[in-house]
Amino acid sequence: MADLKDLKREIQRLADLTLGANRSPVFISGTEAVTIAQGYCIHFKEETIMSAITYDADTASATLVGETFVAGDRIFLKNISSVELTSGAVLIYKM
Repeated sequence: MADLKDLKREIQRLADLTLGANRSPVFISGTEAVTIAQGYCIHFKEETIMSAITYDADTASATLVGETFVAGDRIFLKNISSVELTSGAVLIYKM
């Protein structure tokens, strides 16, 4: 029985980490640059265009600036530290 309780506790712990429990996401809807500490996921609440984003890239990749993301899209990036929108609204989940 103890093993089952431990398993349930571990599943809850991992879900909390994944979903950002006890770490309120940062809501962004304006066009001002917003600084975030250790963001890892951007959830797009409505159609959104980013004008700037800063994160740790492991490899050279295409820029996300100017791309249109639809409501419900999520992207996972390493250590998101700053986001600026042209339009739309997002939630940034933090570590």
